[in-house]
This record gives sequence, structure tokens and C-alpha cells, in this order.
Amino acid sequence: MAGDATIKARLRLTANAKGFVAEVGRADQSLDKLRRRARRASTATDQLSRSTNRSARASHAASAAMTSQSAALVALRGALPIVGVAALASGALRAARASIAAGVATEGWRNQLTAAMGGAAAAADTLAYLKTEADRLGISITGLAGAYASLAAAARGTALEGEAIREVFISVAEASRVLNLTADQTRGALTALQQMISKGRVSAEELSGQLGERLPGALQIAARAMGVTTAELYAMLQRGELLATDLLPRFARELRASVAGGLPAAVDSSAAAFGRLETAIHRLKTAVAESGLLDLAANLATGAAAVLNTVSATETPLAADNVAGRLEAARGARGAAAEQLNAASARRGRSANPARATLRRRLADLDDEIARLERYLPERIGGTIAELRGQSRGCAPGRSCRA
Repeated sequence: MAGDATIKARLRLTANAKGFVAEVGRADQSLDKLRRRARRASTATDQLSRSTNRSARASHAASAAMTSQSAALVALRGALPIVGVAALASGALRAARASIAAGVATEGWRNQLTAAMGGAAAAADTLAYLKTEADRLGISITGLAGAYASLAAAARGTALEGEAIREVFISVAEASRVLNLTADQTRGALTALQQMISKGRVSAEELSGQLGERLPGALQIAARAMGVTTAELYAMLQRGELLATDLLPRFARELRASVAGGLPAAVDSSAAAFGRLETAIHRLKTAVAESGLLDLAANLATGAAAVLNTVSATETPLAADNVAGRLEAARGARGAAAEQLNAASARRGRSANPARATLRRRLADLDDEIARLERYLPERIGGTIAELRGQSRGCAPGRSCRA
């Protein structure tokens, strides 16, 4: 019995040992799994750390970029007043130039009208009339005033002088607005009429060519005005039978009648509005110029011309003689100083050193004086002026330039 109990005890111990070993094996497996999970966790931590480092570097870079941009904005903000002042100065200079140009143009129109109308008062009245018509039709005054002055000058002393030439002019101006002609076309049409008046007789080239190219239907309008067919009118032109004083008043009435229907809409168009704006701008520029700016510019131009005339004045020979005499004296003095230096150099001893140094300084001073005087010789002055004039025409320095 005791033996059986011992055997049973050993069997239970063996079974327990096997269970323990199995438990130990399972524990080892659990530990392996835990170690693998720990390694994966460690790897993920390392990746997170590297990502964090990259984010930090990117954040630093972004911060640096923002700092740089902020500095640039600060610098730009500091430069804005300077840029603004420069832009303001440039704009003021352009405005001054434009005002001077407008003032000069208006002054030229007054002079032309004074000559054409026979006096300053009549010229002022005519210029006021032109401004009124420019506003009514919406045509820039810059395209009308000079053309009318030439037309009135051609009509002076003829049957067209006075109100008749105004009717001719206004007929073309109204047709220009209705037909929406350009400023060049309007001036060209008025120039063709001016040539007819100057020659006295109307030619086919002037009527169908110069006027017809700029004013559509001019030949047909002229034929209706004279009460003939275009063939009959052309024959009259070929024979030289048509006088400007006969044709132009009738032509003006017929032209105004032919465009009268379209005139109300034309003067209210956007093109007319811009024409009035251009006239208003010209008036403003002229007012600025006549407030004293034009007189100042004229005085500056007069002073500049006087300076340039002084530079190229014909009084050069007397000054040239003086320069030549001084140059000859300087060259003689240099020769004497050179001989003295040679003599001093031939002597030996320390006592000759100060004399040689003094003579060398004297020679250097004389060389400078000779070079300065040679620049004022007539041939040098003439060459310099010619070179400057050549450069103003675009010629390269040191090369010949034909006028």
C-alpha cells in the first residue's frame, strides 16, 4: 500500500512538473510577444521623433521666412514715402511740360488769328467763338483753332472774309462730328478748302481728291450745291470755270443740310463727351501756363540761348591771341627750366639735390600750364564744339559726322 501511494505521489509530481514546464513555455511565448510589441513601439517612437524633428525644422524655416518677409515689408514701408515723393516730382514735371506745350500752342493760335483777323481784339473774339463751337460739337479745340486760323488767313481780302468763312468752317466741323472724322481728317479737309481759296479756282484734284478722301461724298454735295450733275460739275472743274468764292458758300449750306439729321445724336455721343474733356484739359493746362509758368520757361530758354551764343561767340580771336602768347611764354620757360635741370644734374654733390628737386617741380607746373592753355587754342575749341554738336545729333565721339 505504501508503495502504491509513493507511485501515485510521483505520478502527480511528474504531471505537475509537466504542467509547470508548459506554463513556463507559455510564459516565454508571452514574453516574446511582449518584446516584439515593445520593439514595434520603439520603432514607432523613433519615427514619431524624426517626424517631430522635421516639423521643428520646417517650423524654424517658416519662422525665418516670415521674419525675412516682415523685414522686407518694413523696408518697403520705409521706402514708400521716397517712392511717393519721386512719383509726385515726376508727375509734376510731366504736368509742367504739358502745360508749357499747351500755353505755347494757344499763344501760337492767338498770333495766327491776330494776323488773320487784323487785330488782337478780333483774334480774342474768334478764339472765344472757336471754344464755344468746340464745346457744342464735342471736338477738341486743338484740332480746330490752328486750322481755322489758316483758313481765315487764306480768306482775308476775298468775298469769303468774315461770316462766310465761319459758315464754311462750321459746316466741316459739324460734318466731322456726325461722320466721326479723326482730327487729322478734319484738318485735312480744312486744308483742302484753304488751298481752293488760295488758288481762287477749284480743281478736280482738290475737290474729289484731297477733300473727297477726307470728307465722304464731297463731290456729290458740291454738285447738288451748284445744281448740276456730277458729270457736269466734273466738266466745269476740268475747264477751270468753278471759282472758290462761288462754290464754297453753297457747299457749306448743302453740307450742313446733309448732316443736320444726325447732328443731335452725334453731339450727345461718347466721342463728343471725350472731345469736350480734351478741350477742358487743354484749357486747364493753358491756365496753368499763363499763370506765370510760360513766362518763366521763356526766360529760362532766353538765358540758355544767351549762354550758348556766348560759348560760340565770334570774339574768340582776341582771346586766342592772349592764349597763344601765354602758351609761347610757358613753353620758353619750360625750355629754360629743362636746361637748368640738365646743368644741375651734371653737377655732383649733395648741394645740387635741392636745386634739382625745385626744377623738377617747376617743370611739372609748366607742363600743367601748357596742357591747360592748349585746351583753349582756337582749333581745340572748334573741335570741341563740333564734337558736342555731333554728339547731340547721335554721332560717336571722335568720329566725323555729316550734317
